[in-house]
Amino acid sequence: MKSLLFVLFLLPFTILNGQGFEKIRFGAPDTAYIGVFADEVMANKYTVLCCQYVNQIPVGGEILEYDNSGLLEKYVKLPEYSGHTLEPEKMIRSGISQLLVTGNAWDNTIDEQNLFFMTLDTLYQIQSVVIVNNPSLDDRFLNWHFINDSTVDVACKDLDSAFDKSYIMRVGLNGQIIKQTTPGYPTGPTDFYYKKSDSTYYIINSDVLFGFSADSLNPLGILFDQFAYNQSHNYPFIQTGNAFGINDSVFLTMGHYMDFSSTIPIREMGISLWNNSFDPVILFHEGEDGYYNQCPRNSFSFIDAKNAYLSGYSMILPDGLKQKSELFEFRILVFNINIETGVENWRRLFYSNYNAFPDYTSATSDGGCLITGSRTDLGGIRTDMFLLKLDSSGNYTPDDVTEFQANNLDIFPNPANSYLRISSRGQIISYSILDLSGRILVNEKCSGNKDILIETEILTPGVYLLKARFKDGSSVVKMFLRL
Repeated sequence: MKSLLFVLFLLPFTILNGQGFEKIRFGAPDTAYIGVFADEVMANKYTVLCCQYVNQIPVGGEILEYDNSGLLEKYVKLPEYSGHTLEPEKMIRSGISQLLVTGNAWDNTIDEQNLFFMTLDTLYQIQSVVIVNNPSLDDRFLNWHFINDSTVDVACKDLDSAFDKSYIMRVGLNGQIIKQTTPGYPTGPTDFYYKKSDSTYYIINSDVLFGFSADSLNPLGILFDQFAYNQSHNYPFIQTGNAFGINDSVFLTMGHYMDFSSTIPIREMGISLWNNSFDPVILFHEGEDGYYNQCPRNSFSFIDAKNAYLSGYSMILPDGLKQKSELFEFRILVFNINIETGVENWRRLFYSNYNAFPDYTSATSDGGCLITGSRTDLGGIRTDMFLLKLDSSGNYTPDDVTEFQANNLDIFPNPANSYLRISSRGQIISYSILDLSGRILVNEKCSGNKDILIETEILTPGVYLLKARFKDGSSVVKMFLRL
């Protein structure tokens, strides 16, 4: 499959006690970058797994490693494998020497998908790739639980059925299917969780909780229906959407809170906490009336037994009614949740000019978290991967910004032959050209120019990075091709 040229765009950032930064990765106009997962390699180093799409079709995955200041240190593009385009979804670390990536493998000839497993070493060099061929099913990856160095349990949905149905496969990393449940529960916005204390897998589908034995993979049926519970107990309705969190003592659900008891219905962000007997512990709702709130799967990340982060987004529905569909503003919502006292440090991060959709939230060793996802301009022209690093209080730098402002940088022609022109609204004080190993080839100072012509004949054909520094202290990096 033909690879696509892309650009890397870094927003200005300021380090907050060595912790906070926010990064955006822009694709070409017809390209989407979806941030699918981020984790902590070690203290102050973070790995992002993302996927590139064209016209909503995956064209390949990428792995990027950043330091704590937001500098891109390593980059790996995942290749096609055996006629399959690899769409990564999640990664975990197997011991200290291996990274395990899984997701969907798209067959480029028959337009079907199965699962893949890929192992990489600490330098992100690919060690092995295995396609899991399930002859009876067209699989779609949901989530997984790592059992040991040779076996994983993977939750999937069967795309061949009239209604997508979920099931669990026990698979060896060699691709062998050891055991599989019969597809039986309809999937919607679904996620999959493992609870160690009772050795149970839980699958959430909107407001309904299903269970499977983690030992035998036998189904345990419907364990809880939050909608039915709310109705029978005369509770205001909290629809969970995709968000569902679990540890050994509490279940967390997040969605939109609706109270129709008054003349004007209330519609807000809502969180409900339930104990192991599914009795409500805390019912929390907050936010302006008329905001519809949702969360992605894997939006909860437990820091310890009593605290967790949650990310989501909010859409304004001015009249508070479910039928209203106008979307005026998208936000990222970040919470620190104490299972004994409720929600603390509730914060909203505004993206007033962009639709922001977080994909995953993962805790970090400093008590903070990483949030990765995508954002799209309101015209739907471009979708970009973002990485957001928060400290232990849920803060990032800048602390309270209603709209991100950046020195835009245009480069053309791209690809370039004998010259490259850069143009910006901001005053450029210097620029550098680097190869992909980070070696500086050109380093020039400027006098606050906004339009610069650069000769590129001295460069051999290949891909390079152009880094422009601005008078306000910010910088932008873009990638270009020298023909």
